[in-house]
Amino acid sequence: VQRDPRLNEILYPYANRQTIRYIQEAYEPQEKSASQGKLTDKAAIYPYGLTLECFYRYLMSDDNAPVFLDRLDIYQDMDQPLCHYYINSSHNTYLIGRQFGGKSSVEIYRQVLLAGCRDDCVNCWMAGMRVVIRENFILRVRGWRDCCSAIWLTGIGVEK
Repeated sequence: VQRDPRLNEILYPYANRQTIRYIQEAYEPQEKSASQGKLTDKAAIYPYGLTLECFYRYLMSDDNAPVFLDRLDIYQDMDQPLCHYYINSSHNTYLIGRQFGGKSSVEIYRQVLLAGCRDDCVNCWMAGMRVVIRENFILRVRGWRDCCSAIWLTGIGVEK
């Protein structure tokens, strides 16, 4: 999941006339002219746009798939233990900014879980009241209940 929306313009550039022409050539239905018996190109009628039928065909095509089609094929041996595979995980999740001296927030837990993280280490330390803390570093971190609630509502609760 991309955090910087500016990358979308690089990875998925906006359509231009060349892109529209490609879509027209690939998905515009060709009909025979009743008078001449020749194929007519509807794209010539709509030089700067798509007909509704062409647009529909493009939307339903592999060119407009919501995922990369080459990544749907299983190309690895998937019979290994889970620990042999890459797991999307997070470290120092609660930190906003620098590792030392940075602020912390429970909201970051929600964001990484919504972004796809499914493995997170939450360290806690008992000092009268449970707080989330990273080993010996003193950070002002939200309470244990707030952290567990965020994880439950965003991660575990969503998957059910």
